[in-house]
Amino acid sequence: MLLHLAEEQKNGRMIRGDKLRKILEAEPVLTDNWLDFLLANPEYIPESWKGKVVFLWGTGYRSPVGTLYVRCLCFLDERWYWFYDWLGVDWNQMVPALVLASS
Repeated sequence: MLLHLAEEQKNGRMIRGDKLRKILEAEPVLTDNWLDFLLANPEYIPESWKGKVVFLWGTGYRSPVGTLYVRCLCFLDERWYWFYDWLGVDWNQMVPALVLASS
């Protein structure tokens, strides 16, 4: 597993989530099954992820009113939690996608 940033997220730039979703279609993004596994087994979460909000773009959700969002992994108050964010916001270098490492 690796943390991945689109070029548009690097060097202080931001990209809207709906545009980022299109870019990430070409990447081996992981599903939120991995998020659930990592929460149950936090010993597998690298220390270097603390301070980042790691999104798992392989599973998307739609609210009853049509808003699209994805879940993420975040470290707060000395433990890991999951949250979500909707695709209508801007995404920067602090919110990488979790992707499968290439062999």
